[in-house]
Amino acid sequence: MPEFLLDTVGDVCPVPLLKVQKEARRLGPGDLLVIEIGQPRTVRNIIEWAAKNGYATEVSPEAHGMWRLGLRLGAGGARKAGR
Repeated sequence: MPEFLLDTVGDVCPVPLLKVQKEARRLGPGDLLVIEIGQPRTVRNIIEWAAKNGYATEVSPEAHGMWRLGLRLGAGGARKAGR
């Protein structure tokens, strides 16, 4: 399954969540969106949104207050345009 990277470091809420939502609409079921995040509140916001939409998440803290969040798009979630 394809993997896509989204860098939201330096973005202030709600911009990172809006970017994630836009990418989730563009990607297909099973795709992995890896999000680089620089704000702890953003991590929580994305995890909460993902849970409400049935997406699996996995967070790994990185150095210097950074996080990488993997968002696996589920079959009932996002669809590619035209599908």
